[in-house]
Amino acid sequence: MKSLSVKVKIYIIVAILAAVSIIISYLGITSISQTYKLTKILAEDKAPRILRADDLDSGMQRLLKLQRDIILESTEAGTHKYANQIKEAESSLDGIAKDMENGASEAGKTDLAEFGKNFSEFKKLNDQIAELAIADSNNKAYELV
Repeated sequence: MKSLSVKVKIYIIVAILAAVSIIISYLGITSISQTYKLTKILAEDKAPRILRADDLDSGMQRLLKLQRDIILESTEAGTHKYANQIKEAESSLDGIAKDMENGASEAGKTDLAEFGKNFSEFKKLNDQIAELAIADSNNKAYELV
């Protein structure tokens, strides 16, 4: 190495630095590419299921609001309107739960089965509330909530 001129030594050092820079750049680009692929998988696979779970939550919130509204409604026509809206919302939630079962894990299916059981009890309670509200027994309907 002593016999090489300074100019050649500088070229060798620059070549080594360039090679190291190229290797580091390649590793960085490969890592970013893998991160992109994983993000794409999450966005295409998990995001729709998360949105469906959010739809389920929003639907339950809507049902609770309708439940309150039917109790507070003072006209027979309004009570029938809310009873119909409750039935539609319940049907919609049943559909969402069935959609969520497709592709769910075993733990997810167990959770959905428990939701289904609890939701059927909730629907029975809604039926009782609607019957009492239609019969103009809003105070009794309120006691059920």
